[in-house]
Parts: sequence; C-alpha cells; structure tokens
Amino acid sequence: MKLEDKKVILKKIKRLPDQIDGYTICSFKKDRSIKAYTQNTEKGIIYFLHEEGYDTQTFMFTEKKEFHKQMKKLIEKEFPRSHKLYVNQQF
Repeated sequence: MKLEDKKVILKKIKRLPDQIDGYTICSFKKDRSIKAYTQNTEKGIIYFLHEEGYDTQTFMFTEKKEFHKQMKKLIEKEFPRSHKLYVNQQF
C-alpha cells in the first residue's frame, strides 16, 4: 500500500481505467476503507463501490460518471479530516 495525499487521489479518480480488479483507499489507521472494482456482464461494465467505516454499504453503477461522483462523496464522508490515505491498486 502506498501513502498518498487526499487531493492527489481525488484528481486521479477521473483517470481510473474502465477495468478495475481492485482499488482500495484506507485511512491512516486502516480502520475505514473504500473498495472499488468492476464486473463485465452482457449489458456492459458494472462498477461497484464498497464502503466500510461510518456505514457499511455497497453501491452499483452502470455509468462511469456516476461512479466517479459517488466515489468522491464517499472519500469526503469517510475521510473528512485525513490528509494522507493509503492506496492499493490492481488493474
């Protein structure tokens, strides 16, 4: 896992590839996390976001734009006072 600035992560979200095997963002203490991954179906690519922290929820999107928008909201919600976050990426 790599420690990165939250502002840099927010900018990199738009440049994520269409296929994501696993993209995890964790707090410094690693007690809260957001996991993103994709799944190919007959209808196209489905994007998943799994939130573990204040709430534990899984979101499902068919549009990449909505996926990015919700991911930014979750980062602000889960890590409001964090400046450095751990990132683990698998594409």
